[in-house]
Amino acid sequence: MNEIKIHNDYSYLRQFIEKLPLNFDKEGGVLYDKRNTIKVFRVNGANLAVKRFKKPNFFQRLAYSTFWTCKAEKAFYFADRFRTKGFNTPHEVAFIKVWKNGLIKQYYYICEWSKLNSAWSQLVDTLPEYNKEMASDIGKLCAALHANGILHGDLNLSNFLYKEKEDGKYDFELIDINRAKFVDNPSRHLCCKDLMRVSDKKTLINAILTSYCNTKNWDLQQTKIEVAQCRRKYDRMKQRSHRLKKLVGK
Repeated sequence: MNEIKIHNDYSYLRQFIEKLPLNFDKEGGVLYDKRNTIKVFRVNGANLAVKRFKKPNFFQRLAYSTFWTCKAEKAFYFADRFRTKGFNTPHEVAFIKVWKNGLIKQYYYICEWSKLNSAWSQLVDTLPEYNKEMASDIGKLCAALHANGILHGDLNLSNFLYKEKEDGKYDFELIDINRAKFVDNPSRHLCCKDLMRVSDKKTLINAILTSYCNTKNWDLQQTKIEVAQCRRKYDRMKQRSHRLKKLVGK
């Protein structure tokens, strides 16, 4: 049994969406295929990006079927909240939950496909040189997100899609928003924790944090220290998780 939610503006795609779980492996062009799989489809004049999330394990299936909201559903509803607060993200189209034996087996998120490139190409791929204007604008964007109570949850540079404006500055679309949290007046710690994954490249994180702190009127050195502490704690947690997976054979 499939549970499907389609945005009203895209009801004309219902036939495609209903058949998607059956046709996903056979159709579409692959954009990304690692932990999750992302494909692009052209249907009735619409360019769609479809993300099939990694299959949840049994305990995750149980949680998603009872008290957790799955990532695809979060992405669908969060997209409108981002735009309402003035931040661009590809328009949500639908989400699908595939159920089996009373538990969620798989889930998909469908949105409009953005042809914009990620900031990664202008910042990381070009090191030691990098686009200083873009780095500055990303810092300002992160500050604006936090000022509006949005913690993205995965602010790595591949999740910023960019478009250059006539004045040489940049507009951005934010993607991979399913981890976002909406918090009124987020604390300094929560903001620093959200910033910890922007980049592990010292040159870039310094440039982005400089712009961020100038926008928020925060002390730069203290912010660097707090972000670095959050990053070290996150890396230790990931290492423990990796060792545990090796022990259980995953």
